[in-house]
Amino acid sequence: MRKKIIFTLSVILLISCNEPKLEKRSIFYFNLYNNKNILIEKNVFTVESKELNLFDSINVFKNHENVLSFRQAYDNEKGIYRYILNKKTLTHNFKDSITLATNYNNKSFAPFINKETTLINHKTYKIGLESFKIYHFSEEQSNHKGFDSYFLENVGFICYYNFNTDNYILCDSISNKPIKIKEITRRLVKDETFFARFTVAKLFPNYYRENNSSKRL
Repeated sequence: MRKKIIFTLSVILLISCNEPKLEKRSIFYFNLYNNKNILIEKNVFTVESKELNLFDSINVFKNHENVLSFRQAYDNEKGIYRYILNKKTLTHNFKDSITLATNYNNKSFAPFINKETTLINHKTYKIGLESFKIYHFSEEQSNHKGFDSYFLENVGFICYYNFNTDNYILCDSISNKPIKIKEITRRLVKDETFFARFTVAKLFPNYYRENNSSKRL
């Protein structure tokens, strides 16, 4: 009887160790801003991140509807991995500025899932006694459409900028993350040496934009 109980407990323990367990749930609230840094639309996207023991489950919501779901893993040294066709694939490299294919079977969902990504650079902001490292990526969806994304180390993506429209979505609030996110993002969008609005404009000083009156990224 005792051996049977020990065997049963061992099986239960083995199963519980192999099952992905929910550890933490955070929600990123993204607001849409225009080229004058004026709020156009609040909570245009909400991104739910569930931390499991093997990966993070990411769900993107628009108007309370789940429009995108994917699995993501984070390596502090190498970069961000996503599961593409059930294969763990490096999609955002923290070390090398090489272009990586990131699309899911030739599908994309702007601005979160694009066809290619390239590391541009990174920068660390010091706020009080804390340091916050941000990675800047160029994400291409097509030959004429792309985004600049900004990933806050150990937290997640906090900004997507579109140079064609000069609009961007910014994470102004994160649940269960005790960080000064607004101070970080405020520093980011005003940084003329790091934010793509300024750095790309220096490369294309005569870039022509059509009148962008619509509420879109």
